[in-house]
Amino acid sequence: MPNSRTEYQRKYQSAYKTRSRRVGAVISDAQYTMLEDEAKRFNVPVQAVIRARLTGEPLNAGGRASRPEAAAKEIVFLLRNIANNIHQMAFHSDMLRGILDAHEPLLALSRVETDAKKLALENKAAAEAILAMLHTISADVNSMAHQANTMREVININEPLTAIQRVESEFNTIKQKYER
Repeated sequence: MPNSRTEYQRKYQSAYKTRSRRVGAVISDAQYTMLEDEAKRFNVPVQAVIRARLTGEPLNAGGRASRPEAAAKEIVFLLRNIANNIHQMAFHSDMLRGILDAHEPLLALSRVETDAKKLALENKAAAEAILAMLHTISADVNSMAHQANTMREVININEPLTAIQRVESEFNTIKQKYER
């Protein structure tokens, strides 16, 4: 486990660069509308539909990946998305940046990631519960980050910290319910 947020970010960025690539594509409005309609039908972002089509992963009616490996990947994606959005908010708040540096709450998300991924691979019902929880919190944090990026400040620094605590708390509840 990394000792500091900076060390964690450095290791994460290095690992991310070796396993992930960004792809940009220009598509027509009609093509985007088709993707958007499918995303709405499955209650997922358009990016999830594109990723599912590229990898051949089926999406079920609940909008969640139907295979345990896909669910685990989506859990990792959502947790890292939450961490990234909180990091963006810290960019606009010296106080929040100081708290993240001093208390390292983002490391809590890293610990949850490890446990949640393992649990999702073992138990489909747990994976569904974890994904539902993370989608809700991710949407909340995304909204906070959007507001911070738009206003160039974080209105309430407790909100991102509370989101991290919610992830930990709600995950632990799910873990206790489904762990063998």
